Amino acid sequence: MEKLLNAMPVLTSLILGLLVAIGLAWQGMGLRDEMSVNTHGAQQQTRTQQTDSAPAQAVDLKELTFFGEPGDNAAPQVTDAEDLPETNLQLVLRGVMAGDTEERDSALVEGPDGETEVYRVSESLPGDAVLRKVHRKRIVIERGGALETLSFPENETGDSVTVANANSRSSQSRPEPDASGSSSRNRKFQGREKDVRERLNKLRERLSDN
Repeated sequence: MEKLLNAMPVLTSLILGLLVAIGLAWQGMGLRDEMSVNTHGAQQQTRTQQTDSAPAQAVDLKELTFFGEPGDNAAPQVTDAEDLPETNLQLVLRGVMAGDTEERDSALVEGPDGETEVYRVSESLPGDAVLRKVHRKRIVIERGGALETLSFPENETGDSVTVANANSRSSQSRPEPDASGSSSRNRKFQGREKDVRERLNKLRERLSDN
């Protein structure tokens, strides 16, 4: 018992020292956490200030594409037909007709097989060509991304066969009398004229039905 009483001051000192050490350690941890929070807040505030003070970059609206880029299949713009080269396709223009809109314009074209068909704007022609525009004396076609023209052939007297639009009577320029011409030429031309007239009448019926 006497030994225990003698050891009490030592034990008390050890306990007090341990408590002081624990208290100091606890305070040190709290101070470190507080410093970490303050440092993080200062960094975030600095980034916010830098963002707010950064000048806005100018944007050129002309360089922006809102509706996509034109595709490779976009049709080339039709320019003056007289400046375009004549096509070398084995096609013959037999007639042209004007619809109520430009998209409904049509042409009578004879293919390599000798058959004459009616083609509207944007429809495919023999020879991997597409009808793009109809003029009074020629049509504009697209082939391989390039524009070409197909004009009326000259008949025996040098006149071009033309056809009026769908809202009027079909008309064709007739050959002038030729003193040296034969009756077989006239019959050939009249037969071609009759065939074109029949096809024009069928085309008018199609346009009126649509």
